[in-house]
Amino acid sequence: MKIIRKSLLNLIYILFILILTLSCSNDELIENDQNSINGLNNAQSKINDLTQKIEALQNQISTNLKRTKDLESLLSQSNQDLKSAENIIIKLSQNNTEANNDSVPPMPPAIKFNPVIKKTDSLETAPTTKIEKITPAPKISDVITKTKADAEAKAKADAEAKAKADAEAKAKADAEAKAKADAEAEAKIELEKTNILIEDCKNNYDSANYTDALSKCIELANKNNNYGNRIVALMYLNGYGVNKNISKANEILFNIANSGDIWSIKYLAERADNSNDYVNAIKWYEMGYNLDDLDSTFNLGMYYYKGLGVNQDFKESFSYFKKAADKEHSDSQFYVGKFYHIGNGAYLGSPASKNFFEALKWYKLAAKQDNHKAQNHIGLLYYVGDGDTTYKGFKVDAKKSLEWFKLAINNGSKSATTNAEIAQSHLYGRDDKRTAELILD
Repeated sequence: MKIIRKSLLNLIYILFILILTLSCSNDELIENDQNSINGLNNAQSKINDLTQKIEALQNQISTNLKRTKDLESLLSQSNQDLKSAENIIIKLSQNNTEANNDSVPPMPPAIKFNPVIKKTDSLETAPTTKIEKITPAPKISDVITKTKADAEAKAKADAEAKAKADAEAKAKADAEAKAKADAEAEAKIELEKTNILIEDCKNNYDSANYTDALSKCIELANKNNNYGNRIVALMYLNGYGVNKNISKANEILFNIANSGDIWSIKYLAERADNSNDYVNAIKWYEMGYNLDDLDSTFNLGMYYYKGLGVNQDFKESFSYFKKAADKEHSDSQFYVGKFYHIGNGAYLGSPASKNFFEALKWYKLAAKQDNHKAQNHIGLLYYVGDGDTTYKGFKVDAKKSLEWFKLAINNGSKSATTNAEIAQSHLYGRDDKRTAELILD
């Protein structure tokens, strides 16, 4: 840029000398006309070169996004110098034309002049070629600050949304908890009222105060309480406090039995059994068995064991006993033990072979529940022993057998009373064990 300015100053200096020379003598100018033309052409050539450099400078400025104030000022000055040179050339041309009308100097080639950049109050001056203003890139610190602010705003919005959701969830949970607590409190109050009614119904019925019993029990029955229905049915069945109505009693019992009331199912089965109506008894016990009632399961086993209402089937009987015995039903445990005690020689088709040790295992399970029949049979096992060499190892122990007989007697066994007398007589003098007189339950 310094070279360009220097060239411009040299050009202006040459032009100034030419003007002075031409002004000294018009005659001398005419005589040196050819020299002036040559100088003018040289000046024109330099102007052309300068114009090209200016254009190059303008292009450089237009592509340089970081132009400086000095560059724009220099461009402005160059344009002004060029304008001054142009005016000098025009003036020289006019002088030559006046001095020699016969000789017309050639016209200078067309030159593209850029308008002079006008100064404004702004520090930057708009260049001749319009340069699009590029938005400066944001500072990294500003970007970080904005990103952080956006993140904080989002976190705050998320936190507020979560807090709102949590509040709504808590409100819903509280409402549900309150509704549940209210329902439980109401149910508790209702249960207390029901329990009071049950107590009044039972006490009045047991004390033969049938008028009050009927009132309380009907109130219970109206609440679909099975206990109230049972007592009302019994009162109609026996004519306690009301006119006897067996049909009405059966209707109530059938309804609650079919709804799954185990007490009513077993009551109806026992009534049928007492009337030797084994077919209906089995029907009701099967209903109880399907509801997993162990007494019903045991009684079905007894019907197949004795062949009541069905063909005697020891295999089927043992199956029912075993199912209830596995769930700690003591009478069923006793009969499973008895199957192993007697063996399938006596129980035709039984899946259990004679095994005193297996019998003892099941008898002891029932005996722990004070089953006197099982206790009596344990006494028999120890009194008789193996009976043969098949079960070698199960030794006779008459003293232990007497202990088990006495335990069975204390729990109400009549059979054990006879068996204890036999065992005691053998222990205290008799050689004959009197096994034929022993009683099995």
